[in-house]
Amino acid sequence: MSREILCRAKALSQRRLRFTPTAFLTVPIRACNPDATSIYPPVAQLGFWMLVAIAPSVLLFKLAFVGADLLICWLLSRRFGYAATLLYAWNPLVIYSFAGAAHYDSWFLLPIVVAWLMFDSAIQPRISRPNWSMAPLVSKLTSAGWIGLSIAIKWMSLPLLGFVIWQILRQPMLKYPRFGYAQLKSVGLVLLCGSLPLLLAAVPFCQGGACTLVPTGSVFVSHGRSAELIPYWVSLIWQPARWENWLYAIPLGLVIGWLLLRAKYFLVFAEWYFFSLLILSPIVHVWYFTWLIPFGVASRNWGTRLVSLSAFIYFVLPHRQGLGNRDWLLLPLERGILWAPLLLGWLWMVIQPMLRSSSGTIQEVEPQ
Repeated sequence: MSREILCRAKALSQRRLRFTPTAFLTVPIRACNPDATSIYPPVAQLGFWMLVAIAPSVLLFKLAFVGADLLICWLLSRRFGYAATLLYAWNPLVIYSFAGAAHYDSWFLLPIVVAWLMFDSAIQPRISRPNWSMAPLVSKLTSAGWIGLSIAIKWMSLPLLGFVIWQILRQPMLKYPRFGYAQLKSVGLVLLCGSLPLLLAAVPFCQGGACTLVPTGSVFVSHGRSAELIPYWVSLIWQPARWENWLYAIPLGLVIGWLLLRAKYFLVFAEWYFFSLLILSPIVHVWYFTWLIPFGVASRNWGTRLVSLSAFIYFVLPHRQGLGNRDWLLLPLERGILWAPLLLGWLWMVIQPMLRSSSGTIQEVEPQ
């Protein structure tokens, strides 16, 4: 791999493709630090490198991202029908993020959608199978492989692999003692399939015994802030929390643990996980909300529908920055406009089943 091409591609991608196609040729090599770690995982960087190697064109990048977006539309339409898929296909936030602004999150979402549809289809009640957790191992391994690919594109999907593993382990071994070894073997194979994309893609980035894949020393990771919800309110009460982003990994870990215990379907786990991640994350950009939208096609979540419009208030931040205001802070009213529709819609999703039943647990959305 040409270090010069990779370095130029990385520098251009970090500028969010705001320049003309020929801007790639003007990126100075001295802007790249070979010892620094990019915020992008290995497969994402390799994808950028491949596109730049073909042609340093913004249009090519957009076509690559839109291509993955169209594949997601096709998968959702085959599973849920054309009418339901309109929520994703003609979603203004999706159209802006991938076709307009050329954010690569469609690459991240595509393998997740494939894994979701494969995993939940294998456990549908209408399929006569006495023990769904012992469904064909190929289905689980394939789902794990797709999740592993998404992890190697964006780190946030790592808990989804944990969900697949937990679904194997949660089968009571005392009831089926002969399946104990098979379960452990399945877990090992799932871990292998889930980690293989990252391990293979990381090879070019590992030199001299060091693999600098996670930028733990980055200001963006340690205490960067953008349009956050819960961290904003916490920092108003306890100022030191403003500079310690790692604190929010604790409640997120608790939420993930609770979801592992409660959720049986990939759809339920993934939708609630991404919702929890967004409200707890210290750094939120408008395209992050696209992570919820494929699942909204199945759940018909009103929070997802409404935030597809309210999220556009985020653009007051770059607008003010262009006017010379470098604070990158939403005003309280702007923050409310951004987050209130998502929270109210999500609240409605929770209380609606409660109106039909006395149960107060998470509604398990059965795949259609």
